[in-house]
Amino acid sequence: MGNKGRLTAYVGYHALGLLARANASDDAAVLEQGAMQAIWEYYKKDRLSLVTSGEAMELDMVIAFNVEGCCITDTYMITENIEAFEAWERADRGLTEKWKQVVDCFDQLEVLGREHEGLQSEEDTLFVFIRNEVFCGENDNAVFFHRNESDVETLRSCAQHFQDWYGDDRWRDLRRIEYGLNWKILESELRGCSIDPVFEGKDGERNRYLLGLLNRVVGFSKKSCPRLPMSPEHIDFVVKAVMKKYAGDRHEHEIRHIIHCIENDVDFLITIDDDLIARFNSKRHELSKHPECCSMKLLLVKPSELANRLMAHNP
Repeated sequence: MGNKGRLTAYVGYHALGLLARANASDDAAVLEQGAMQAIWEYYKKDRLSLVTSGEAMELDMVIAFNVEGCCITDTYMITENIEAFEAWERADRGLTEKWKQVVDCFDQLEVLGREHEGLQSEEDTLFVFIRNEVFCGENDNAVFFHRNESDVETLRSCAQHFQDWYGDDRWRDLRRIEYGLNWKILESELRGCSIDPVFEGKDGERNRYLLGLLNRVVGFSKKSCPRLPMSPEHIDFVVKAVMKKYAGDRHEHEIRHIIHCIENDVDFLITIDDDLIARFNSKRHELSKHPECCSMKLLLVKPSELANRLMAHNP
């Protein structure tokens, strides 16, 4: 994994997003964005190893894009999938350009292998240990899960009316994502619930998220139910499966990244999540009790902290 003498830093989707030259929202964001640019320069000059996990990073991107309404059906064709969404009139072209830049940066990173290939039970043990020691707050996801129940009902109601919108030919098309049509289905449901069907900006955040989930419900339904309408039992099955995969525990993805870092003896994991940094770094002593973590050197850092460390050691 690169030169042993160099520091190694792990990046996920949100860290790479800072490299995509999006407009920073405040002074703190400007600081972290500039720091990430400096880190990237160290990497390009071969003075730092920047690594990631192929599978976990791809899942990060799929979920991040899905939150904005964009459905990635094939990670080998991720740019083509972004462009298909971009062709829809409501898509934010600035956002899709950022995604393309993130994908380009991802393609330039070193992708980690797995040191413990095949030891699934051991990995599960480590996963549970980190979840219990670091992400142990009982009420952390209370609001998240409350929101899920409301979203589930919206998706169920949409699925009950697919036959009113989809003809046989469109329903048999398993490749194309009908962004415009799916939005009309969701828009009708939102209006029926007296919810403003705004798509753009902060006010449209939840609706974009729901569209992303609805795209998945439609795709899964097409593959598993060749004829409409669907039974209530099948609708429940599809919606639950989609929610589990695309709206599950947000901590699960973070833990996967941490495990990859521990398995590959990585020095730093770059994140902009202050809460995650505080939780993990304060629990490093407890984590060292696990046999997989006894020699762990991993620290979670914001880009600005890592940039300062690099400047101090590599002026």
